[in-house]
Amino acid sequence: MRIQHLLATSALLLALAPLAGCGLPGSSTSGATQGKLDTCALLSNADVATAIGEAVKDGQPGLSNEGDANTATFSECRYPLASDPDGVRKVSVFVRRSPVNDNTPAAIDQVRQSMRDNFNAKLTNISGIGDTAFWAVYFSGRQLHVFKGANLYLFVTMPSIFPDNAATLAKAKALAQKTLDKLAL
Repeated sequence: MRIQHLLATSALLLALAPLAGCGLPGSSTSGATQGKLDTCALLSNADVATAIGEAVKDGQPGLSNEGDANTATFSECRYPLASDPDGVRKVSVFVRRSPVNDNTPAAIDQVRQSMRDNFNAKLTNISGIGDTAFWAVYFSGRQLHVFKGANLYLFVTMPSIFPDNAATLAKAKALAQKTLDKLAL
């Protein structure tokens, strides 16, 4: 089970790699809010449980970076499923906000390609959330990637115990929308 966490973290890093060259260092743009971002504080256990229809334990901070005018801010929170006594199966939410406008079609295509190349993920375009979104299904999980505006990127990772079906996608979409709504406040 620990290997699934390692694979999910690897997926996260690989998904971010295409954006690193066009958003981590760079020039500041107006309207980009930077500074501390804490996904665990942003989304309560109740927010997550309501979205996925299953109780979760307290969120655990994952990868994070406090950005500034030149570096992206990102934060991940992992919510262990209450039904898992070992706390290994987790739903995670990763949010990245860049000081530059790097949600370009080319960068988004690179994230897609990274998921295909490194995880043999099956991708499906998703409408009704963000400006661009896709659902990635691979052997150890499912991820909904959402790009909003010129500089906001998030993804929700569902463990593989959730089947690849419309209900699981709806849960991930509800959690992603809750995240977008909270970020807009």
